[in-house]
Amino acid sequence: MKALLVDAEGTLHIGTDRSLDRSIDAEKFAHRQLASGAGVVYGTSALIQDRDGVIWVGTDGGGLYRIVGDEPQSVLAVEAGRNRVSITSLLEDRSGRIWIGTIVNGLIQYDRDTERAVFYRAEPERADGLVSDLIESLAEAADGSVWAGTSEGLCRVDRADDTGTFTCFRPGTGASDLREGYVQALHARPNGSLWVGTRGGLHQLDTEALGEGFTHIGDGESLPGTAVYGILEDADGTLWVSTNGGLAKVEPVTGTVGRHLTLGGGAERSLGGAMVQDAAGRIFVGGSAGLLAFDPDQLASLNPNPPQVVLTEVAVEGQPVEPGPESVLDAAAPVATRLRIRQDQNVVTFTYAGLHYSDPKQNRYRYRLLGDTDEWEDAADAGTRRDKTYDNLSPGK
Repeated sequence: MKALLVDAEGTLHIGTDRSLDRSIDAEKFAHRQLASGAGVVYGTSALIQDRDGVIWVGTDGGGLYRIVGDEPQSVLAVEAGRNRVSITSLLEDRSGRIWIGTIVNGLIQYDRDTERAVFYRAEPERADGLVSDLIESLAEAADGSVWAGTSEGLCRVDRADDTGTFTCFRPGTGASDLREGYVQALHARPNGSLWVGTRGGLHQLDTEALGEGFTHIGDGESLPGTAVYGILEDADGTLWVSTNGGLAKVEPVTGTVGRHLTLGGGAERSLGGAMVQDAAGRIFVGGSAGLLAFDPDQLASLNPNPPQVVLTEVAVEGQPVEPGPESVLDAAAPVATRLRIRQDQNVVTFTYAGLHYSDPKQNRYRYRLLGDTDEWEDAADAGTRRDKTYDNLSPGK
């Protein structure tokens, strides 16, 4: 499932690689195919509803359609002298222009009144040109600027005339650079911040202070996956981020990565970038394995109390320790109160578990060893790893 839309009447529209489906209850679906006169069926890859209530449909290879009455009408199928248009993303800006991201046709500006299309293609020789013809994502910032996520970086439209000028940010190695150039998801917030999802992580950019560069969100192992496919802001202002390792809840003011939603059976790896929330508060996420639906308020109430954490094993110099009169442990690991090791034994591994059995995959761990560090550290593997090794302990208590 590549595209999702909840229209003004509450109907859910779903774009798949074979059809454009719709449902009023997310249980029963009506199917419709978009096809050429020769019978070629086009997949639906992007959906928006404009200010007049018209639904626009971007397709894989069939260009742009709009739904007139209840019938799809082809609007833009072929770039003059070039190939058919395969669309990845759609955006209506505040002036009513339709922006179209494509796989090989660059960025398109479409005027629905005059039915005129302007194609912006990659021009590497121009300092103010577009950097790639592959446009994956689109967003309009709070100041009205249009941004395009490309396969080579992030670009802002500076002038939208027949030639077009752009300010583009390519990936770099600096602390405030875009870390990876393949920008798969964009989300603009009212405060001027632009959230940027790439194959290499999540970034935040203040569009009113571009000189400050990018802030990297979820550094280390806070996000469940490194590749970000989609970003959705729910009715409460919380961001939900779809990655190759599952969904993450992100607090946009602080950038704190909170709850992870893992699905089990590897299903989280099937999630894509299509995300939408309906009027009832349900969030829908499309993917290669189907449609995921959940209520974020119900998720928050699943386990309001953190699980009790206990030690399950202690190993010294790589060898598990059993309690006993001559042992370094005074009792079994879960109830031990003392660990006494020789001064030449400076490699200790602690294995632990959270006693929460209804959904243990949701548990996330942090640890600290007073005397070694006073700061809490997130466990490895996005907080899920259940052991920690200290390999250079100093003598003392």
